[in-house]
Amino acid sequence: MTHSLPTTFPEPAISVDIPPGAGRAYYAARIAAVLSGERARKPHKQHRPTLASLLKQAAKAGKSVKGAEVYRDRTVLQFGEPEAAEPENPWPLDEFRTKETKQ
Repeated sequence: MTHSLPTTFPEPAISVDIPPGAGRAYYAARIAAVLSGERARKPHKQHRPTLASLLKQAAKAGKSVKGAEVYRDRTVLQFGEPEAAEPENPWPLDEFRTKETKQ
């Protein structure tokens, strides 16, 4: 029995291992680029605004910032007037002072 060779050869299969938690858009762009023969480009990462730029934006909007909390994934601005400290201290420190400093 004689076997003839096929005139067209099938395309080779592409195997891609996508790590867990990886962005689907990134790997879809890489696969599409490989299939079209282009060099794959990494998508641009969005940069977080700095605390200084956020404070400038708040000042431009006429808001007064009471405080700011900086986390790994976000920055939270607290708006309003800062609260004044109580003028009378409920815990006096006179008992810890020496006689020379008491006057």
